Amino acid sequence: MHKTALLLFFSFSLHFCTAQNDSLAIAIDSLEQKQERVIKPAAALRWALIPGGGQVYNRRWWKLPLIYGGLFGTIGVADFYQTNYRRFVNALEAECFGDDIPDGCVAQDHEFTGIYDVNALRTVRDRLDQRRQYSYLYILGVYLLQAFEAYTDAQLMDFDIEDDLSVFRLQPNLLPSEGLGMGVVIPLGAGLRERRQEAILATKRK
Repeated sequence: MHKTALLLFFSFSLHFCTAQNDSLAIAIDSLEQKQERVIKPAAALRWALIPGGGQVYNRRWWKLPLIYGGLFGTIGVADFYQTNYRRFVNALEAECFGDDIPDGCVAQDHEFTGIYDVNALRTVRDRLDQRRQYSYLYILGVYLLQAFEAYTDAQLMDFDIEDDLSVFRLQPNLLPSEGLGMGVVIPLGAGLRERRQEAILATKRK
């Protein structure tokens, strides 16, 4: 009776340990798949339609303050020039100078009365208009730059430069213009994905 109970206990323990090992192996495989998530440049570019979305996709969270700081900074500059541009446009309209001034307009006082004449108002207005348009281009530039950065960063995920000097190999090379000669071969970005796969296989063997 005792032998039967002991045998059942060992059988149950062996089955329980096997199940635990299988569950642990599944969990490790799932974790490795998450860690080895493939970053696709095209997907990063699509996410970049939302400012900072490409950086989130690439898991470069620390770049978000830089991107939104640049966007809000350029938007603030554009708003500054837009506001002051409207002030000088209104002043010119009060001086009965503009494209939509009705006949019989009577000049009125404005915030720049006695400070700027009509010619000075026009000069400042044109300068503010030019800078206002440039600031809109800066907003567009920051937006395109963050998309380009997300796409490039996704492209370089598998790029690697070996620290080991053994990657510099002296070997014969066939030169189109000079024929056969000796050259130094420097493999850039080679072997990173292979080393990751080897590390995963080594972990699974353990």
